[in-house]
Amino acid sequence: MREKLRAERSSGRTLHHAVLLSALALPLSACLAQRTTPLNPSAAFWKPRPFPTTASRTSPAAVEDLRLAFEGETGHHHRWLLELPSTGDNRQSGRRIRARYFKAREPGRRPLVIVLPIWGSSRYPSAVMTRFLRKADSTRAFHVLQLRGSDSLVDWKALRTAPTEAAMAAELERAVDAHMVAVNDVRRLIDWAQSRPEIDRSRIGLAGFSIGAIVGALVAGQEPRLWKSALVMGGGSPENIFASCGSKVGRARKALKRRFGWSDGELRSQIGPLLRRLDPTPTADRVDPRRTLFIEADWDNCMPIESRQTLWRALGRPEKVSIRGGHHWAFLSMTPLDRHWTTRRIRRFFVEPLPDLGAPTALESS
Repeated sequence: MREKLRAERSSGRTLHHAVLLSALALPLSACLAQRTTPLNPSAAFWKPRPFPTTASRTSPAAVEDLRLAFEGETGHHHRWLLELPSTGDNRQSGRRIRARYFKAREPGRRPLVIVLPIWGSSRYPSAVMTRFLRKADSTRAFHVLQLRGSDSLVDWKALRTAPTEAAMAAELERAVDAHMVAVNDVRRLIDWAQSRPEIDRSRIGLAGFSIGAIVGALVAGQEPRLWKSALVMGGGSPENIFASCGSKVGRARKALKRRFGWSDGELRSQIGPLLRRLDPTPTADRVDPRRTLFIEADWDNCMPIESRQTLWRALGRPEKVSIRGGHHWAFLSMTPLDRHWTTRRIRRFFVEPLPDLGAPTALESS
């Protein structure tokens, strides 16, 4: 019972509690400082590495088993519940992909934004992002697909209590497999979106937060059909993330170090090869930097600076917004305490056209 309570207190669900406590500590007019590093004009002419010819193909799923149930109307949208089989073991109930589809009521093809969850953790970022994307006036309304992720992609208890190094390695492999299935599930949703007459096939974007930003970056590096990506509080080099992050990750790390007598360096060397497939940096150079918004927290101890910088550089140095705060604290910029600054910035990113910086100079094109 105590273990369960500790897990709940330290999970992403405590974001709601952090918001309430911070409301007592801060005046409502307070805001988190942001610093923007704009897209380097020369980066806009950097030619991304081409996608492989098989990049647009996803693992097969039983399309005939897709379920789309109408739930009602909300503002400018019709709300539907979408459900279809996962492309593998996604560690969700029944191995199903579940999402809520907000279809704009006005006729004509419109962009779609897929909002990724923080699997098994806080629902707040994806919920508030979905709400803000739906708040646009009827002439600029998006279709929004809010992916559900009620269950964690990692069995933290099994990892924390692994009795041997082999058992630990096997559990990490299963966790990485689940993340890669989540990547394929998102790509499966893009397959579905491209079949819908109301969706503009050329403007399918995604927004991801924390682990959702890592999954989103993996999708972006494998999916040439993706239009834009907003990646919030993510990073590369997953072994550094595992060696730095707190909460459930920190408890697992401490338990493994204590059980196997590992130093910090030994921990990284042991888990690095096991987590390699989770690193989005090897494929990030396929992404046009104009199509990415990168948002980080200056004092993020879960996504350390090395991990954030590695991914940002691999993406071609897209526009970057740095928020003065830690990993959880920075999410307050998506709340009324900061007038939903980050949420509104992401929405504006999807509304704005791609930067037109003119013709490249001889130096930029060389």
